[in-house]
Amino acid sequence: MESMVDDLEQFLESSQKSAPDQQVDLAELIGKVLEEYSDRIKEQNIVVTIKIEQHVKLYMNASRFRVALAHVIDNAIQFSDGSKKRKFIEVLGNVNFTSCSVNVIDNGIGMERGTEAKVFDLFYRGTEQSKGLGIGLHVVREVLEQMGGSVSVHSVHKAGSKFFLWLPNQAMRDMAGSK
Repeated sequence: MESMVDDLEQFLESSQKSAPDQQVDLAELIGKVLEEYSDRIKEQNIVVTIKIEQHVKLYMNASRFRVALAHVIDNAIQFSDGSKKRKFIEVLGNVNFTSCSVNVIDNGIGMERGTEAKVFDLFYRGTEQSKGLGIGLHVVREVLEQMGGSVSVHSVHKAGSKFFLWLPNQAMRDMAGSK
């Protein structure tokens, strides 16, 4: 229940803020989010790999994106598959002049066929293993849409999931506005 309240508070706080976009180091932001989960990652023996390509400046609302990314990473940890010898989470990021994309890939329990479209619905829980009330991924979608972005998922039952987060890079908008 406490987790649900935290989710709602984060969402409400994020949606009410009109924080300005700021320059973001994507690798640093992802590292901070993963650090918040480091104890759970170690407990579950999950190998985390991060690969980021960022050769241009990225501007976005970092606090909002952090909320979205945290929920996706939390799910990857929560739904890891204890029966697998090697559990992993791979975070791939790419920043270009127009956009930022982050893939979070895991080899967890995956999702049953037909549930991928529902996981972003409010209060949807795809499995009894879910400890929450089905709010986290809804928050992810709402936050990213507020930022002009999107989220999608591809999952295979008992094989894992891949979440794709996409956002516009506000650097171009800021450059156009300054002319």
